[in-house]
Amino acid sequence: MTILSLRLEARHEWHVRRNSIESPKEYKLVKQIIIMKKKNIVLLIAIITLIILVCVAWLNQRSTSTCSELESQIQDKIKSMNYCNTDDDCAIKNFGCPFGCGSYVNINSDVSSIEQQSDKYRGLCGECKYKCLLPLKPVCINNKCVGPQCELNKEYKFNECECPEGITFSQVYNEEKKDWFYVCKSGE
Repeated sequence: MTILSLRLEARHEWHVRRNSIESPKEYKLVKQIIIMKKKNIVLLIAIITLIILVCVAWLNQRSTSTCSELESQIQDKIKSMNYCNTDDDCAIKNFGCPFGCGSYVNINSDVSSIEQQSDKYRGLCGECKYKCLLPLKPVCINNKCVGPQCELNKEYKFNECECPEGITFSQVYNEEKKDWFYVCKSGE
């Protein structure tokens, strides 16, 4: 029911009652009743609007915390599937944004549950996109699948290897080779 139809209904009610009213006291009383009905309807609309706004805000907040929880659960599952004894145990699986450009997992891991959860995540939390290089072919180091590790203080072309965990790389220009290289350096 719209406000316009409520007004028309109130006018119709007013005309019907006005024609049947005999005294001025009755007239005032009927007029006050109609005014009170209008105020109650406006108050009811305001309350319903407020309830809807509160529900939308609560659902939005709940969705955000649900997204964070779901992303964390998926990341934990991906980490739990990263184990190996040899390089042949390692594989690269892409679960899409925001779960990296490719995750190192055990080749025998059943990743179907992660794929389903990552699809659910994107359906609930929205799509995201980023551009990435393909991950390097994994190797098994300390029973974890990782990218091939660069040696410290040695020059490498971009995306040839990864610096060991906790080590940063620097970009350096080699005058002799007339080219840029990456060097893993410890935090000395």
